[in-house]
Amino acid sequence: MYETTDRLGGHLQGSGRSDPPEDHEPAQVERAIGLSQAAVSHHMAILIREDLVQAEKRGRWMYYRRNEARLARLAEAVKMAV
Repeated sequence: MYETTDRLGGHLQGSGRSDPPEDHEPAQVERAIGLSQAAVSHHMAILIREDLVQAEKRGRWMYYRRNEARLARLAEAVKMAV
């Protein structure tokens, strides 16, 4: 399960060069990592619950992006702990 969630987070990272962070629609994520819509939704819910990913509903679709501020704080906390 964690491997799949990591793959989702990695896909959302993309090139790391977009400013602001790039939004991803579910179909892009499903194709990129080869999972069903149900599996993507399940793992995205985990990332959203942990505040690592932000979701925004536009019409019928949810769009996802990394929560860069939360990830930076988490990275800093890990850096200080080691």
